Amino acid sequence: MRLVVKTWGAGGGGGGNYYGTASAGGGAAYSVSTMTVSEGQVLNVVVGTGGAGGSNNGGGGGGGGYSAVFPPAGSSATLVIAGGGGGGGGSYYYGSAAGGAGGF
Repeated sequence: MRLVVKTWGAGGGGGGNYYGTASAGGGAAYSVSTMTVSEGQVLNVVVGTGGAGGSNNGGGGGGGGYSAVFPPAGSSATLVIAGGGGGGGGSYYYGSAAGGAGGF
């Protein structure tokens, strides 16, 4: 049986900024894989969580988590994976940078 698996990493949290507007967290990656599976086969799914937002005193945002599908324990293969987005930069004053995009 053929199985199409689509994964999205989690987005990064926005950066904090004491004055002005906070910077955005980076978007996450997307990945797709078509695989052959057997009836009753177990697959382990990891779902990433979004990065935490930065503090209002200029702290940077946290990076988002990856999402992936792995075979059962004992196998070293990764079937499909998508990286999380980078956290937005923090700044006490104006001018913080947005987070980078996720990869895989």
